[in-house]
Amino acid sequence: MAPPTSFLVFINGRSEWTEKYHDLRQRLNIKDSCCVVTWDHRGQGLSDGEPYHIDDYKTYVADAKKVIQSCVPDDKDFGIVAHSMGGLIAMLGCLSGQLDPKYLVLTGPLFQIPHRPMNRRWSKPLAKAACWSGLSFLPTGRSKSQPKFKRNIFTNSYRRFKALDQSPLPSQPPTFSWVDATFRATDEILNTNSLSRYRTPTLILAGSKEEVVDYHGFSHWARTALASSKTGQIEYVSVVSGKHELLNETDKVLANVRGKLVGWMQKNDLSTEDFEMTGISHGVAVSPIYNKSTTA
Repeated sequence: MAPPTSFLVFINGRSEWTEKYHDLRQRLNIKDSCCVVTWDHRGQGLSDGEPYHIDDYKTYVADAKKVIQSCVPDDKDFGIVAHSMGGLIAMLGCLSGQLDPKYLVLTGPLFQIPHRPMNRRWSKPLAKAACWSGLSFLPTGRSKSQPKFKRNIFTNSYRRFKALDQSPLPSQPPTFSWVDATFRATDEILNTNSLSRYRTPTLILAGSKEEVVDYHGFSHWARTALASSKTGQIEYVSVVSGKHELLNETDKVLANVRGKLVGWMQKNDLSTEDFEMTGISHGVAVSPIYNKSTTA
């Protein structure tokens, strides 16, 4: 097999796992010559660590940097596609200078914690108080059974919904520390001093039926970034009929996602060496699962 000519880093979201995106190459029409690098976050999937817990997003960013350095040769650049919490991790990495991708494509990024199930006015100080009181590792609720397809807020695809429903790694509520760290991280990405130095071409794709994360966070960040940074290559696009899991959507929605992604790259004169213009590729290269000893 010929060595890869390009690299694409995929950063998944909270309570996700690498096998969930086993056919990512087909979903996004990624070229066979492009190596896809992904991993399970600590505390998720098959990685070690406290389940769904983090003290600071800097740890997630450090993990991402370590995986990329181990998988992408120094003489090669890379692009990043990230979903939900992965989008927040990727943005923090870019703003801090820890990650330097040639482009950043975010689907439903967690740029603002929603008001549900608790208003942010109360959940933010509550999470901080819980951490101060020594309850940082305490889960914020109980695990819930997956809702019926008609009431789900993740995808319009029945086939992919059933695959998520049958997962051996069901979603669990995060700890109070994760919530506190997420509030701090969403505040940090709006720092105008950091945004004034931001140069990464960025596309935010969000479903028009988004209900998992607060969609106001996308538009607010995009407006703030465009006003503060010196790059005009920042765009927020709504995907008609899409829900939160844009990469686990119906074929029709996925085709819309692919079209908007490639169209944005062409408009901004970005390389399309990672994605096919037409046709389908097969397979996905996954990086090793990193355990506690390699991510600590």
